[in-house]
Amino acid sequence: MLLMPLMFMGMFLWAPSGLVLYWTTSNLWAIGQQALTNRLIGPMKPRAVRPPAERRMKNVGGSRTDQAVKERK
Repeated sequence: MLLMPLMFMGMFLWAPSGLVLYWTTSNLWAIGQQALTNRLIGPMKPRAVRPPAERRMKNVGGSRTDQAVKERK
């Protein structure tokens, strides 16, 4: 990752200046759009993972199923 700017500089040296300006402005525009989108959406809500004992699983072997438990409640 530290060498990528040097590699890009090497590629940009041989590209026409208009193309380099286009790449630069389109990248800056995309960074701005992403920053605005992230600000409007807000941070992601953390997912709370329930422990395995609390997860509802189907019982096998003739015992009560999740549907029977839901009907009881």
